[in-house]
Amino acid sequence: MDNNLYYSVAEKKDPRNPEQEGLYYAHARTKGVLDTKGLIERIRNRGTVGSPDIVAVLITMEDIVTEALCNGEIVRLGELGSLSLSVSSTGCRSKEEFDSKHITKVRAIFKEGRTLRCGMATVHFKKVE
Repeated sequence: MDNNLYYSVAEKKDPRNPEQEGLYYAHARTKGVLDTKGLIERIRNRGTVGSPDIVAVLITMEDIVTEALCNGEIVRLGELGSLSLSVSSTGCRSKEEFDSKHITKVRAIFKEGRTLRCGMATVHFKKVE
């Protein structure tokens, strides 16, 4: 693995002051997508488990993780990280006035674990246009 993270640089202006000169920021650039088929192939190439078993585990894991998150559980994926759900809502003047209709969005949050954090620490940055 080459651990090269590609980035480009783009100007961003403050929307509150559009006349003001913008500042330049880095944006991570992807070099492709690792889909389920590719993930299965990489797992198969690293071990002794066959593709049908890997597919079965991944599909079952997808169902179980979704079920657990929707039941309010935090899903820890070892040292890779953890998943949980977060909600956004509109505000109310009193606690008694608040009910579920004020919840506007549910999002999945991923918090990286030690393995991913350590992997990110070894990334080399390569600028692209």
